[in-house]
Amino acid sequence: MGPTACTVAENLRRLRDARGLSLRTLSQRVEEAGHALSADAINKIENGRLLGTGDVGPKQVRRADADDIVALALALNVSPLTLLLPPTAGDGPVTLTDSVTVTGRAAWSWAEGRQTAAQTAADDTAAQHERQEAYEALALPPERRRLESLPAVRSARRLYETLAELISIRPTAGQSTQAAAQGRAARRRHEQLGHEIDDLMDQLPPPQ
Repeated sequence: MGPTACTVAENLRRLRDARGLSLRTLSQRVEEAGHALSADAINKIENGRLLGTGDVGPKQVRRADADDIVALALALNVSPLTLLLPPTAGDGPVTLTDSVTVTGRAAWSWAEGRQTAAQTAADDTAAQHERQEAYEALALPPERRRLESLPAVRSARRLYETLAELISIRPTAGQSTQAAAQGRAARRRHEQLGHEIDDLMDQLPPPQ
C-alpha cells in the first residue's frame, strides 16, 4: 500500500471514532449512500494503518477504491479530501506519493484546486508560473475557473493565505518581526479587497 492508502486507513478509523460509529453502523450508512461495503471490508480498510507492524497480514487488509472513498465520505458527512489527506495544513511534511512530499498547507491548497503541487526547488519564476497556469487550466470546472479569475476572489484568496501564515507564526520574540510584516501585508490585502469589491459592485446593474 502506498502513502495515500495508509492515510485513508488512518483517517477512516479516526473519523469513525469521532462520529461514534460502529463498523456495522457505518456499513449501513454507506449502503444508504448507494454503495455496498460490509463491516468486514471497512475493518480491512482500517487495518491498512497497521501494515508493517506485524499485527495484521496482507489478507486482513483491503485498499479503498474511489467509489469506496466517495461513499465513505458521504456516510461520515465529510469531504473526500478529509479521507485522502492528513488532518494537518501547516508546514509539516505530507507524503503524497513515494517520490512527492510537500507541506500540509501545499497539499490542501493543491487538493482544493488553488495551487499546483508540481513545483520543485529548481524551478525558476517562469517555470513556476507556467506550471501554475497549466494546473489552473484543468484543475477546476469552467464555472469555478471564471469565479477564481475575478480580481476580488484572487484578492480574497491572497488575504486568506496571508492570514493563515500570520496565524501559524508562533508567539515568540524571534518571530515578532515576521508577525508584524505579515500583519501589515494582511491589512494591505484587506484594503485591496475592499477596492476590488467596490469595482465589482460598480459593474452590477443599478437596483430597480
